[in-house]
Amino acid sequence: MRHRYFVRTQYGVIKIKSLSYSIGFLTIANKFQSLINSGNIPPQYSQSQLVQLVFNNRVDAGLTSFFMITVVILALFSIRTILSALKSATPTSRETPYLAIAANDENIIVNPERILLIPKS
Repeated sequence: MRHRYFVRTQYGVIKIKSLSYSIGFLTIANKFQSLINSGNIPPQYSQSQLVQLVFNNRVDAGLTSFFMITVVILALFSIRTILSALKSATPTSRETPYLAIAANDENIIVNPERILLIPKS
């Protein structure tokens, strides 16, 4: 499983930074941006389409980076939590105590701090 995590992260980096025009988001965006700047727009594209392609590829690179960073941060915090739980002699989980409520009571307001019973008027 660890191998899959590193391989997928590596593929994300390749997808963002590859120098191949068929793979890398930023390479494709730079290629289309250079076409716009030089004025040599191929006949199958309009300038607005190239601008949209540049924008979309940069957004894709940004989102891929964001999600890769999110996965790495989540993994680091998970490892930190697991290590602190292993070091502790007592259980580290925190559960709320059980509170019995009448099944037929329809006037219950659930509050994160406590459960309130509202009397019928």
